[in-house]
Amino acid sequence: MKERKTYILVGIILLLYVIIILLNDNTHAVSLLNLLSFSAIVLISAIGVFEDKYPYSLKKFFWIFNLVFLGYIPTMQYLNNRYPWISEKLSDDLILKVNILLIICLLLFRFFYKYFSGKATTNVSPEKVGADVSNLRYYWIGGSLFFVFCALIVIRSGGLVFVRSDLISATVDNAGNTTENLLVDKVARSWILIYAIITIQLFKYKRISLFWLVTILVATVLTNFPLALPRYLAATIYIGLALTYRRWFNNPNLFPIVIIASLFYVFPILTEARHDYFSVEYVASNFSEISAKAYSTGDFDAYTMLCKTVEYTDLRGMVYGEQLSGVLLFFVPRSFWPDKPVGSGYFIGQKNGFYFLNVSCPYLAEGYLNFGIPGVLLMVLLFALIFARLDKFYWANVSRGIQMNFWILVYPTLLGMFFFMMRGDLLSSYAYTFGMVVTAYLVYLLVKKKVKKKRFRVGRNENFIPVTNQELFKLSSN
Repeated sequence: MKERKTYILVGIILLLYVIIILLNDNTHAVSLLNLLSFSAIVLISAIGVFEDKYPYSLKKFFWIFNLVFLGYIPTMQYLNNRYPWISEKLSDDLILKVNILLIICLLLFRFFYKYFSGKATTNVSPEKVGADVSNLRYYWIGGSLFFVFCALIVIRSGGLVFVRSDLISATVDNAGNTTENLLVDKVARSWILIYAIITIQLFKYKRISLFWLVTILVATVLTNFPLALPRYLAATIYIGLALTYRRWFNNPNLFPIVIIASLFYVFPILTEARHDYFSVEYVASNFSEISAKAYSTGDFDAYTMLCKTVEYTDLRGMVYGEQLSGVLLFFVPRSFWPDKPVGSGYFIGQKNGFYFLNVSCPYLAEGYLNFGIPGVLLMVLLFALIFARLDKFYWANVSRGIQMNFWILVYPTLLGMFFFMMRGDLLSSYAYTFGMVVTAYLVYLLVKKKVKKKRFRVGRNENFIPVTNQELFKLSSN
């Protein structure tokens, strides 16, 4: 029955895809071989999305990214000969080369993911840390810092912000961030997010009151309103909160369908929300135009940047890990390392004379720029390894009722961050992800810290039920 549903959903995706191609007036003017290669990318990715038995996973998000950003949307761009950032047409030979490389990588990812899933461990060691969950003094300390960071964001923003009207300057080096930006956007927002996630989980365990939960969630939303955030951060925060509250769905295909629809329809609206003229009335009266225009804008530039990276590397040669050195050593200030590499998207955009340099550079482009085809294979291998281990660990332990392990708490937020990382570039996305995980771990360590003798309660709850350490806090053997 499950396989039948998979085939039906894949068939619907392919049917819509074929209809889009047939309704386009330029179908006769493009290469049939290239269209077939795009179709193969869409088919492989669609199967990957809907054959996954879990409602959500890093693997599923990997296939959604490739389906939308490297399959569906690039086909529309190819048929209409409209690509982000460039005015010239991408050559058919370049497109065919990139598509064949993509198909090979997608098939290899399937193989490596399956292999690493069989090798991944899922055991959680018995509870040995002294965290008395009825004694929540350190949870209160974390809450105090939560409101300090909320206040910091409000003060820095000049008040509560509900619509993001600023556009990042084309001349800004997206690889570099001021200390203030790093503190607010990475540490402050990460602290707020993970504290809210832990609060949701404690509420589910009847350890805190509904009033306290609502207070924390309202503060989180007001200081991180979705229209006021970069889209990757909005997705990270709200997916993390939603999936912590409800980890299972009766229909395993509901969540991916919502995400795919959001990328096609909500994503363009969030783009318009950056502009001063944005309003609900404007979106309602110009929705079809907004959607059509968005598919050829920088929000969907992943395929263009992949092609331009392959083209540049074939012409100028590989950088032999120079760009990756900047990724791994992102924490080194430019004042100490004047020649520190900029983001790969910025690098390729600069070499191609783009007027706007805050552009993407997808995971395969990063690998190709640094080490050519071996670099691409390395990227596929690393993503398959990380995704397989985290997916198996998360679902194996959630199904056993283990909820408060650090990686289980942070896993839903990683869905958005790894999606951001796949789009790239790696320098900014890796730095943001690393900062978020480290901050989240500090909050986790604080909340689970042992307190002796005195007992505290957070809020009033008539349904207070004591639980043991083993039921609430479990740590990975890793």
